[in-house]
Amino acid sequence: MQDVAFTPDGKSIITAGEENGVAKIWNLQTFPGGMQFAGHDGPVWQASFSPDGTQLVTTGNSGSAQIWDTATGQTLMTFPGHTAVIRGAIFSPDGTRVLTTSVDGTAILWDAASGKEVRQFNGHTDIVNRGAFSPDGRYIITTSYDGTTRVWDPETGQAILIYTSQGPGHVNRIAFSPDGKTVVTSGDDGTARMWDPLSGKDLMVFRGHTDIVAGVAFSPDGKLLVTSSFDGSVRLWDVATGKELHRFPGHPDGAFGAAFSPDGKYVLSSGADGTARLWNVQTGDEVRRFTGHSGWVRNVTFSPDGKYILTASDDNSARLWQIDLHNTLRDVCALLTRDLIDKERLQFGVSDQGPTCPAQ
Repeated sequence: MQDVAFTPDGKSIITAGEENGVAKIWNLQTFPGGMQFAGHDGPVWQASFSPDGTQLVTTGNSGSAQIWDTATGQTLMTFPGHTAVIRGAIFSPDGTRVLTTSVDGTAILWDAASGKEVRQFNGHTDIVNRGAFSPDGRYIITTSYDGTTRVWDPETGQAILIYTSQGPGHVNRIAFSPDGKTVVTSGDDGTARMWDPLSGKDLMVFRGHTDIVAGVAFSPDGKLLVTSSFDGSVRLWDVATGKELHRFPGHPDGAFGAAFSPDGKYVLSSGADGTARLWNVQTGDEVRRFTGHSGWVRNVTFSPDGKYILTASDDNSARLWQIDLHNTLRDVCALLTRDLIDKERLQFGVSDQGPTCPAQ
């Protein structure tokens, strides 16, 4: 499973997997049923929704991206301009453009309505991994395996700034602050760096990890940052001072995903141990452990209403979980005519060995 995302209304999710080149839409009321989007000839590397949720864009091995109608599953548009695998595709904030990033070392801006190429961004010397629009849509940022992050003018296709301070190795992920004035990038150099996307000025370097930093996420108020690392730790930082506030040591074999809950009270992490873990930001306590995946859990995210989490794993599956354990058990027990077995207790994170469905 390469990518997962919620629709803007929080009622559905899209999953993109590399097992059979299929992207799926899942209705949370009928999960795990789903509409299939099968048009690529290989892995679906990323799937993203338009801002209004009526369309989605998927990427594949053929060097093309496709726009789909989420209601009917029909292909609306194909973008065939890249010469190698497309790693990422996202809509602009107003939904009128699509940005694709590719192994061919380029990023391309497309008109979402006509499918015409608007502009190509050249300059990276290795895989262009991810792209992002500034919240106001005035700038585009791309991260690359060439060790640079580039800020582009979408109107001219010219690089406004080339950020090279991440150090040797790949630039991995990027997160915008809620106000869009700063960005944080993570890298193979073991740091997360906060900088001004217009001047390139380093504002803060978050040091302490001893291996590759993967996930980065701002708290909703922009005051905190969470990072996850291959060193097995998930760390909470004060954005203003760069001070490490807490360390969540839950994934000894490597931590990959990191996210804040919409209310900022919880941090969610995932790792090579096949689990996702929910942490209390104030106390640092582990609130709940989500087990059941048979492979590394690469990505985690919260639903917009904060009631669900979504996990994406190397076991080629994505799973939807209710955060409130009592609600989860209520729904599960309503479907059973027996109590939970040990395997199911593990899957749903039940540590109490007493009867779980006492009425059964």
